[in-house]
Amino acid sequence: HGMVNLAADVPTAPFQASISWDEGWKELLQEENRVLLDVRNPDEVSAKPVPAALTIPVPMTRDAEECLVAAAAQLPADKNAPILVFCAVGGRSARAAKCLRTMGFGNVKNAGGRDEVVACLRP
Repeated sequence: HGMVNLAADVPTAPFQASISWDEGWKELLQEENRVLLDVRNPDEVSAKPVPAALTIPVPMTRDAEECLVAAAAQLPADKNAPILVFCAVGGRSARAAKCLRTMGFGNVKNAGGRDEVVACLRP
């Protein structure tokens, strides 16, 4: 399984080439008990909400673990619950996903950007 060449998919936005998401997130999205975790800032959330999502902002300026530990009560009690993390593009969610794994969550995927997640949600 080689690295996915994301740059080929986003020729219009070269800065996104370094952003990756985890393979298989779309399958995880279909699971009944999956948790959507939106780590965008409150202003971004109000501008483009995702009603089904749990919101815990993890700004780049703050330590991801600090943000998530502080909000741990909102996270699923079941450490094996499928968690899909997203932000606007995928950078903050990558940090948050890594952090959740460190906290012991075993089924975490970075889904990348909000628009893509919303497009894949079942109506």
